[in-house]
Amino acid sequence: MTRWSAELATISSLLLKHYAFPEVASRIVASLGDFSECLDEQAFAEAVTPVLRSVNGDKHLTLDFGKLEPMSVRAARDGHGVTVSRLPDRVALVEIRRFWPASISGAFVTAAMSAVADASTLILDLRRNVGGEPDTLLLVASCLFDRPTALSSLYFPSSGVTERLVTSPVPGFGGAKPVFVLTSASTFSGGEALAYDLQQCGRATVVGETTAGGANFGDYHAVTDQLDLSVPDGYPVNPISGTNWEGVGVRPDIPVPAADALKVATSQS
Repeated sequence: MTRWSAELATISSLLLKHYAFPEVASRIVASLGDFSECLDEQAFAEAVTPVLRSVNGDKHLTLDFGKLEPMSVRAARDGHGVTVSRLPDRVALVEIRRFWPASISGAFVTAAMSAVADASTLILDLRRNVGGEPDTLLLVASCLFDRPTALSSLYFPSSGVTERLVTSPVPGFGGAKPVFVLTSASTFSGGEALAYDLQQCGRATVVGETTAGGANFGDYHAVTDQLDLSVPDGYPVNPISGTNWEGVGVRPDIPVPAADALKVATSQS
């Protein structure tokens, strides 16, 4: 028995039980070594993560080291993930860095979107967005439509369950005025989801770089007190494209370096 036998057994079990792609899970498990060269849990996590991703490149497969502060504390420190700015010519800029859970940050996100209702053009800056919760993403999207609109559904292969994400029109920017979405190569997961869905239904023009390409979603599972394994148990399916952005990213309508995206979007508005 090697130093990491118990941890590897737990990781293997979690992958085989939860991963949305069972055949891939089996191949990943078969590729796991003994990692005896790793002297501590942090080094172990850093060594295991690339192996988890080696079969299909799923960036949501991650072994993380270190317990985080409560989500409410992190969300507050992050300003609940949202910042509002007003630009010339009645252009509003809303940067969304993360979709913190609606139960924690929903009121702040709703207030931010309400504050830009009178703008003539809206720019959503997702260049630093690392993802988050679908319920908060849906809050943002709902401010951009005048009628219920289907976004990507969430499909869980093991149960065959599909959860439909449909906007519920709320007072806000509305569905008629122009929207630009800024992206970077670092835009990930839920940030990509909002950009992709708005692009697919023709509601926004995406400006910037092709995004990171992480569409699958799931939960964290404890391996030890200090190690947590992220395992996707589902993936989104867009009703228009019939697919998602996994592995390929969201391709912008106007490709420019991320640093130039805001300037280009404002010139178009």
